[in-house]
Amino acid sequence: LSSTSSYDIAATLHELGVLHIKRAEWSIARDLLTKSLNMKRALAKQTGNGDANSRSDIAKAMRFSEEAATLHQLAVVSILCKPRRLDLAEILLREALQVMHDYDGPFSVGGRAATLQKLAQVLEYRGKRGEARKILEEAMDLYVETYGVGVAHVNLAAVLTSLGSSCCAEKKFDEARDYLWKSLLMRRKIYGVNDDEDGSGGGSGVSAGDIHG
Repeated sequence: LSSTSSYDIAATLHELGVLHIKRAEWSIARDLLTKSLNMKRALAKQTGNGDANSRSDIAKAMRFSEEAATLHQLAVVSILCKPRRLDLAEILLREALQVMHDYDGPFSVGGRAATLQKLAQVLEYRGKRGEARKILEEAMDLYVETYGVGVAHVNLAAVLTSLGSSCCAEKKFDEARDYLWKSLLMRRKIYGVNDDEDGSGGGSGVSAGDIHG
């Protein structure tokens, strides 16, 4: 098989794995994603052994079949399966972030932010709230870089909600309120809902201009 054909197979195995995640079939999903990951790693190793044209072909194929994406999905399996494997999920997500850093190209800034967000969720589950908040703030910065300053987006709102929940769990109620109100204001902006329509009223002390502050 050519490198491109092999990457196409690896990509299809990945998509099948994601399908079985949606069906909550964790064992099947893990097996398919592991096969995809092993193929991608074997092919990536060839980039240092082939000629320039071979490396170019593999680099193009990697745009559609990213090793980090499969590591991310394997982590999702470890988070959702029963019992949870949070230790393994953390390892996989950190490895995914390292892969993104090493390749520095095929995986978008938004993809890195999404993986940071998932890692923060795992750290929160494991009681590492301080580290989780730092990672959420990093994810926030990357999302702003992706979408632009002042742009409301559901991913940014989700990070604000996570930051609020984390602060609330540590009884930092004022900080939690600020984050959650910013998230609410952003969601109102996204969906075109005003105070009267959602019945929540005002009084937060947070203005629409503060949602990225």
